[in-house]
Amino acid sequence: MTGRAEAQNEAAGGAPLGSIRADEPAEKVRRQLEELGLNGYEARILISLVRLGSAGASELARSSGIERTNVYPVMSALVERGLAVHLPSKVTRWSSPGHDEVLDRLYGRYEEQLKALRSGMDETRHTLAGMAAAASGVAPPHLHFVRGTAQARACYEGILGRAEHEVLMFTRPPYAGLLGRPNPAVLDALGRGVHIRVLYEGPGLDQPGSGTFKAEIEGYHDSGVEARVVERLPIKLMVADQTVALVAMPDSAGPDAGHPTNVLIEHRGYAETHALAFEHLWERAEPFEPRSVRAAPATERTPRGNTATIGPIKAQDEAKAPDGQAG
Repeated sequence: MTGRAEAQNEAAGGAPLGSIRADEPAEKVRRQLEELGLNGYEARILISLVRLGSAGASELARSSGIERTNVYPVMSALVERGLAVHLPSKVTRWSSPGHDEVLDRLYGRYEEQLKALRSGMDETRHTLAGMAAAASGVAPPHLHFVRGTAQARACYEGILGRAEHEVLMFTRPPYAGLLGRPNPAVLDALGRGVHIRVLYEGPGLDQPGSGTFKAEIEGYHDSGVEARVVERLPIKLMVADQTVALVAMPDSAGPDAGHPTNVLIEHRGYAETHALAFEHLWERAEPFEPRSVRAAPATERTPRGNTATIGPIKAQDEAKAPDGQAG
């Protein structure tokens, strides 16, 4: 405090702040009182009141180094906490209940806070334990929720990157996260010798806005992905090596709105079941026609090497052509 501020403080009925701050034992007590929940003014005035036994505002101001006008609200707070007693007299005065009583009440209040804190922590621990139990019941280690286009693509590409033998897919609208060209993860899997087969929902290929998707699947077909077409697919699905499945779970209120939540299931039995469903539909599906074949006259339509043939499966069987194998 500057000399001018000190003079103003004394004129207001206070004393130089150094009167208490220079008292090391008092400073130590002040810090301890603040740790027990008092603020700086309350601690300093309480120390002065304990020392004096009883005092008015002017005496407390001089002893504590706090301006007289600030003494009144501080003492009201101390009286409310039971740390001071307001004396009945013409001049406002207060007395201390004694240092033992003051400390007992402060520690008692502190222990109440600790007890409430422990109770709150116990309740929080119980709540978290219930949440963990609920979570473990819904999502065991082999079950993972994948939300949003970015996470779905990362999961899809991760499965392709880990696939060793075969990848099976059910593909139907809505189409999200399109690139307009073959996904490099698919091409990389094909390059490693992974056998990839895809079932497309036929009506979805003719929906408005499916042009980008068509461009992608033409590239996949040209790169070696085998494809066939069915009238309807109940869900989007991906199965890799009959050990892991990625299943789209659209919102029942708006199944075609945005990108659905996906569920990654790392469970051999579950994946094998979906692989069997894929094979069941694959045997009954029609071959996928590349754009170049669809555009050619009917008399000129011929298989491209081992690519899918045209027409119903019955005609394909009669011609003894290979099953829907991409070039």
